[in-house]
Amino acid sequence: MGGPIWSAPIHDQDWVTSILADVKSMQDRYPAYARISAALTNVSKELPDVPLFVSLHSLCATLKCTSPLAVIFRSAVINAGYHISRTRVNPLELKSDAPMDVIWDIMRCWVWSCLHVKAN
Repeated sequence: MGGPIWSAPIHDQDWVTSILADVKSMQDRYPAYARISAALTNVSKELPDVPLFVSLHSLCATLKCTSPLAVIFRSAVINAGYHISRTRVNPLELKSDAPMDVIWDIMRCWVWSCLHVKAN
């Protein structure tokens, strides 16, 4: 497949939280405050112990189906008992501790629901 893969956390969460608090307390000093704050917030909410991510568009391209809304997919993963977050790389790519067989089961249910809705 590929490698090597960095499997340790990429960010120091304590540092990110500290910098985010500092930026928020001095937002008038940062012309790009909104962008800096958004980037740091995304990093702070990213799952720290999950090294890889999935792309909804790539999964749907493989299955030749339309993509579910990210909120629907995230809800399905959470309801299956796993954690999920966006990545700092791309909002359409998601990190989850769900095994790939669970991800594919969710996608199979999505395809089935799309076919079922079209049939009715």
